[in-house]
Amino acid sequence: MITGNSFENEYYRCRKCRTFHSRKELEKMREERNYPDGRWKCLDCGSDFWVYAKFKGKFPNMIFERKLVKDLEKGNKVVFTIDDFKVHEVMDEPKNTNGKVYISFSNYRSTTENAEDWVNCFVGEWDGDTSRFK
Repeated sequence: MITGNSFENEYYRCRKCRTFHSRKELEKMREERNYPDGRWKCLDCGSDFWVYAKFKGKFPNMIFERKLVKDLEKGNKVVFTIDDFKVHEVMDEPKNTNGKVYISFSNYRSTTENAEDWVNCFVGEWDGDTSRFK
């Protein structure tokens, strides 16, 4: 099971219009606008968010792009939170059959996942300073 986790200290930045929100701000905006599916899309322009996650302890702060399993492509780098946050690259084009997706990963095995589940795709690391986004 590689499906994604969300984290307590998440921030969301639109890749297009550069808006920046804490998790609480985004939840409030979604409720005010009656937009329940706005978890990973900007409520203003509809572009994808990058998710900035802050971790305390041994893991670096990471930037994710959240994708549905059915939208994964060869070359995407998926963060395995069950495997000490190791990043594994999708090696071949995933095969989607009857709501299940077969995926082959580097330095891991192949797995079959539900097409509508989501994963955290690795974008990069960051220093955890949110002041520059405001």
